[in-house]
Amino acid sequence: MGGDADDVTAPLTAPPTVDEKAGLRRADTLKRGTVLGRYIVVGQLGADAPATLATVRGFALLARETHRFDEQRRWAEVELAAQQRIAGPDHPDVATAIDNVANAETEKRKFGDVKRLRERALAIRLAALGPQHPLVGSSYNNLAGFYEMNGDHMTAKRLYEKAFDIYRNAFGDESVEIVAVLQNLGVVRTSLGDTAGARTALERALALLENAYGADDPRLAGTLAKLGVLARDEKRYDDALALFHRAVQSVEKAYGSNDRLVVDNYGEIATTYMSMGKLSDAREAMKRTLAAIATVYGSDDANMGIGLGNYGFLQLKLDDMSGALASFEKARTLFETKISKTHPMIALALIGEGQALIGLKREAEAAAQLERAVELGTAAHIAPNQIAEAHYYLAVALYANRATRKRARAEAAAAVADWLKAGNKQDADLARTWLRTH
Repeated sequence: MGGDADDVTAPLTAPPTVDEKAGLRRADTLKRGTVLGRYIVVGQLGADAPATLATVRGFALLARETHRFDEQRRWAEVELAAQQRIAGPDHPDVATAIDNVANAETEKRKFGDVKRLRERALAIRLAALGPQHPLVGSSYNNLAGFYEMNGDHMTAKRLYEKAFDIYRNAFGDESVEIVAVLQNLGVVRTSLGDTAGARTALERALALLENAYGADDPRLAGTLAKLGVLARDEKRYDDALALFHRAVQSVEKAYGSNDRLVVDNYGEIATTYMSMGKLSDAREAMKRTLAAIATVYGSDDANMGIGLGNYGFLQLKLDDMSGALASFEKARTLFETKISKTHPMIALALIGEGQALIGLKREAEAAAQLERAVELGTAAHIAPNQIAEAHYYLAVALYANRATRKRARAEAAAAVADWLKAGNKQDADLARTWLRTH
């Protein structure tokens, strides 16, 4: 039967089926993604049949869920070419397909391409549908996401607000259709330091979902988790834990324990315990997280790299430098082999490796890893807080060698600038203190 994932003309004796939403929640479906990606229903239905395109979208979703982003891009381009054949270059369905290509490029951090694609999709929708159509609102929401990922939170907020106004005018104030933009407004307001505004948006989103689906529905889990993160940022730790546990319970009740949202919230619970200084509780929650990742995704999946990276930072707090170094090295290897050698998560693992090596008094090795973290993180546009950490720990590592102390001070100054850019005065002051004493 067959051919490669790239061979989109290979016929089937029996077409596979892909449930684009619920199916993605099942671990067995995720594990079958590589196999499913080899087949397509072209041989039975034709390349442009609706069922074929639905299957193509399913393959793209499976590829994204398992961090096969190049494959995700290829499937998105298959759909785009089909939509252009069917409807011409300026049809709203083409704009949707363009957005799917942009989704893949976002995962790969190719932001120049993302901006061009998002703006093209917006232009098509504006011309075809007019400025108040909900799909135009969707384009503003997507473009806002691009600016938010690049640290331009004010532009992102303005575009999210445009999207919200369009959705509210189209669907009304009581519709769940406005929930996604309310969630995004909550997150971007948090980034801008407007925690009261963030809480208002997220609590409004939660109320709409509760009214529409009930208090225990799993569709509330994402909003509950965002409210939990906000509560943790505000040091309302008990509230945060209650929100994360409620999210877990709603998902487990509907889908069981083997669900990615359960995994995500276990991780948030562990992080909250770390913030509280309850490191023993954090370690138990983190072990549960790693076990859940192994069940849902597999022990050699990139998601395990994310879990190991988080566990590594907990091990740093526990002063287990050797254990932390091993966790970060395993995480980096998974990212390099399962995603790409230039993905931003590699930079985060390298920052962790650098900290562990400094703790082990292996500053020269730390400097090499942190140099790479700065280079990769800058190219991949990681968050200012994260690049600031790379500069700061690189300064610490370089200062151990008299020949590189001048560079160490320059790196510490760069850390101050990046932390201030992120609005993080506390850590900027830490770096300033280091500069005064070194």
